[in-house]
Amino acid sequence: SPEEELQRALESGWAPREAEREKALRDAIGRVSSVLNKKIRGPLEGFDNRTGADELRERIGRALGAIEDMDFFITEPSDICETTDLGQLVQSVSREFVSDQNVGIRVALGDGGIRALVNAQTLLDALYLVLHNAARFGGGETVDLVLEKDGDRAKITVRDHGEGFSEEAFQKAFDPFYSTSDEGLGLGLYHARKAVEVMGGKIELRNGLDGGGEVEVSFLAS
Repeated sequence: SPEEELQRALESGWAPREAEREKALRDAIGRVSSVLNKKIRGPLEGFDNRTGADELRERIGRALGAIEDMDFFITEPSDICETTDLGQLVQSVSREFVSDQNVGIRVALGDGGIRALVNAQTLLDALYLVLHNAARFGGGETVDLVLEKDGDRAKITVRDHGEGFSEEAFQKAFDPFYSTSDEGLGLGLYHARKAVEVMGGKIELRNGLDGGGEVEVSFLAS
């Protein structure tokens, strides 16, 4: 088994870091293979002469959607930025997420217009991924989305009402293909961080004082 192979490698004196990389690579390949089987191959299996046109279109649509998701994660986020009203952007991503996922979002906007130099689409994508993570690990309960100005920084905080981040998650949440769920690729927070940092922003994780996980995205305010 992979675990036995890893143990033998460690006992033979192989560098622990190399062993960790090897295991991480196997895990990543396994996760991608699982997603491809479930979301692309799965919908396209089982056709016969009795399969109706509507069902055929629906299955093909699901498979194409999964391919588009894969393409999204391998496309580099744009770093072409302009001064943007973050209040409007936060409200836009909230409406889109609620419509797509049927999960409530409680939005709190700071006083006055809060602006920052960002790429609007890149930030929308990053926030959508963070919201998706919060909805999943918050048990589908309403997610809080707070925009505020703190000194010279514009901060967007997403709070869920789940169990919060474990110590392992604090160490690995931004690693590619890391996930505690078998349903996805484990690229959401990894891609969100890449998107935020390419615009010169910061993304941080913490647990709330009253429980739940918090993801804070911040930029220099304009």
